Amino acid sequence: GNQSLPAQNQQAVTHFVSADLARWRWVGTPLRPAGAADAPDDCADELGVYSGSTTLVDGVPRFVYPGVHWDAATGAVAMSQCVATPANRSDPLLTNWTKRTIIPASATPPGLSRHFHDDSEAFVGPDGRWWLFVSGKACGGNATGDCPEPDPSVSKAYGVNFLFSS
Repeated sequence: GNQSLPAQNQQAVTHFVSADLARWRWVGTPLRPAGAADAPDDCADELGVYSGSTTLVDGVPRFVYPGVHWDAATGAVAMSQCVATPANRSDPLLTNWTKRTIIPASATPPGLSRHFHDDSEAFVGPDGRWWLFVSGKACGGNATGDCPEPDPSVSKAYGVNFLFSS
């Protein structure tokens, strides 16, 4: 990773619980960037665990989110799509999670930004495949999939929704 990037940009996901949706109790921060002792993973998210969405699959919550990391191949910050699942499904507070990469930044199609956000809830299509929308932007067909700011090849970067399937 790039050690010169500011540590204050390392976002994490914190967790609250409530029995009545009126009074809340903080449980902790179960999803932290890679390297934290309480977040073992193989997801490239050492610069941040960004906001995503949770989908229940067979009664098990799966939190899909953009993992922020340094991409040595492009020399820039990039995002991979990651999924976190409870490490102990019998823990009612879901305090420990495991993470893995489901879509690496290198799988981003050319011309699309490697900076994702606002993951949708995953859903199953009629063919039984899982689908997920994420937001980003088209950036003039740059072959690396990286969008410089501002992109000199277009006068405006266009917002797009990516649709991924597995």
